[in-house]
Amino acid sequence: VMAAVMTVLEAVRETRETLYELENKFHGNQHVQTLAAEIRKDLAALVPGSFVTLYETHRLPHLVRYVRAMGVRARKGAVEFARDRKWLLQIEPYTTSLNTLLASLTPDTSDSKREAIEAFFWMLEEYKISVFAQEIKTDGPISKKRLDKKLAEIESLF
Repeated sequence: VMAAVMTVLEAVRETRETLYELENKFHGNQHVQTLAAEIRKDLAALVPGSFVTLYETHRLPHLVRYVRAMGVRARKGAVEFARDRKWLLQIEPYTTSLNTLLASLTPDTSDSKREAIEAFFWMLEEYKISVFAQEIKTDGPISKKRLDKKLAEIESLF
């Protein structure tokens, strides 16, 4: 477990270092500054200080891939900001759906619905790899169609 945690922390360090380097290299470029701030926010949300207790151990290697994908996105987006925005448009509807689902959770929400929402969360992280960092490789097949199917499944649950 300690080795897996250390690998996650190293990936976070590398991604933060990438963001810092890009912010300095493109100091006057507001697009790069915006991109770096967005990725930094996403990184903090994905890997909060409590991530060790938040995620199951088997998720940690995947977390490393997601964090590294953020670094790849930062490097690509710094030189092709318009392309990054186009890719982001593919992600935003699903991020919005996830946030809506999370906000709708109540103490009465069934365990099956909670589990389906968590599965959707992880599917979305895989989809981000497929959109922003194909070279990292997803853990399995992922597409808009699969995300839409999962959303429909979640909506049918109580």
